[in-house]
Amino acid sequence: MRYAPATATAAMFLVPAFGLSCAWIVLGESISLTQALGAALMFAGAWLNTRSEARQPTRQPVDVSS
Repeated sequence: MRYAPATATAAMFLVPAFGLSCAWIVLGESISLTQALGAALMFAGAWLNTRSEARQPTRQPVDVSS
């Protein structure tokens, strides 16, 4: 299965958020409000990036000079 570069990049940016989540669940670490907000923003950004609407091909600009 092939993935687009944008999907791979979104997954790469989720590594710290999953690390924070695993540290909270497995190790019982405390999470500050700033850390929780940052993780939420990373999850939201990855979701927005990988939605099917985000994968629409870009249209070529129309040349109106002629």
